[in-house]
Amino acid sequence: VQMKVDSHPELRRMEEKVPNEYCCPVTHELMENPYTNELGHTYEQKILEELQRTTKLDPLSNQPFQFSYPNRVLKQLIESWRQQNSEVIIPGYPYLQNRDDSVARLYIEIANQL
Repeated sequence: VQMKVDSHPELRRMEEKVPNEYCCPVTHELMENPYTNELGHTYEQKILEELQRTTKLDPLSNQPFQFSYPNRVLKQLIESWRQQNSEVIIPGYPYLQNRDDSVARLYIEIANQL
């Protein structure tokens, strides 16, 4: 997952806990709606929809693809992981919104990018 965390070691450690297979290979972000194309590659839904409208090429293989479908199993795994690891994503986010310090601002900035 790529989230502008280079300058803060605590956020870098959180980033490393997100399983790569739960992240879109194009956006490098934790997927919310994973979709898989007929080539077997999974991306965030909006990425595949955009590719179907434009290039019709799979970014990993550069092969043409025609259709995609929701990857419900992966979505359930991601949702389960999110629930079990909510502190990894943004620990104490509601509480942090009411604070005015550099760490709180950094967490909120990262949360707004998710």
